[in-house]
Amino acid sequence: MKKILLAFLFLVFFASCVEDEFLGDGEFPIGNWTISERHENGFSLIRNESLPENTYGYSFHKNGKMTSRTIAGFCGTPPVIYADYSGNWSNRGSIFNLNMGFWGGRNVQEWKVVSTNDTGNIVRIEIVNSESVFD
Repeated sequence: MKKILLAFLFLVFFASCVEDEFLGDGEFPIGNWTISERHENGFSLIRNESLPENTYGYSFHKNGKMTSRTIAGFCGTPPVIYADYSGNWSNRGSIFNLNMGFWGGRNVQEWKVVSTNDTGNIVRIEIVNSESVFD
């Protein structure tokens, strides 16, 4: 019985030390975000529990990896089909560098966080630089 209890405690100890690769309620950008509003030189993102189907959005993981949900082809005429594309991100303060896939290649963007609401669930982004690299 002591061996079973010891094995159980050992397992619980190591399970508690494993870091969660995805933080849903951390600071921006960690979590799931959808575009809630478009602005002249950017957009506003709102935090979600998960990425809703058939909408633009981003999932940021704390390990620098991300998923971009965007249209799956060059045609934007409804009905539009969405797909998930992998990518990566990094930041220096309020500046975020993103390198993410899309149907034709890669999008390389630089975002600046302009403002957040009190709870951090809505973030306004300015697109500082954007380049599409076609395969």
